[in-house]
Amino acid sequence: MEKINFRRAKLAVAAHTKAQIPEALRPRIIFAGRSNVGKSSLINLLTGQKNLARVSQTPGKTQSLLFFDIDEKIWLVDLPGYGYAKSSYSKKEAFSDLVSRFLELHSDLSLVLLIIDSRRGLQKDEGDFLAWANAHNIPLRIVCNKIDQLKQSELQKLKSQFGKQALYTSVPKRRGLNELRQAIADAVGLEVLPVD
Repeated sequence: MEKINFRRAKLAVAAHTKAQIPEALRPRIIFAGRSNVGKSSLINLLTGQKNLARVSQTPGKTQSLLFFDIDEKIWLVDLPGYGYAKSSYSKKEAFSDLVSRFLELHSDLSLVLLIIDSRRGLQKDEGDFLAWANAHNIPLRIVCNKIDQLKQSELQKLKSQFGKQALYTSVPKRRGLNELRQAIADAVGLEVLPVD
């Protein structure tokens, strides 16, 4: 089986318009989630590169579709965070429209990773996104991030709620990294090249 090296990663395209979206010549893995759930930090952990995805203290800073080339085998697509982004209303509408069009036109996605903040559980807009993916038969896995900030009893409650289908991650503690890489590799029929 062909192997994928997650450390061979680079930002290839920042798409602000539909015309800038790369052709679907390889599988696409989507990172979706509310602003400030740690998507950028998770991408950096996944690829072993501290500054590949810019980590911002300002929620909603990512305002384009970011296409990361992973080992010239897959596109990892970071969607703009939603929720309490501080963009102007008209900008929010434009980005929302871009994301909606992308998802509607590219329903043959290999996997959507819906990143949630473990401390807050599944919010309404995340539930809506989950329902949308299910309605379009798009494979989706929930990634419960920031589990290092939970008490053990809270983590057990979270695991009983989401079960084994979810992934549980912590960037500072590097927890869930292997499982995250494996989930992506499995979705595209590749084997993870051990690099850590």
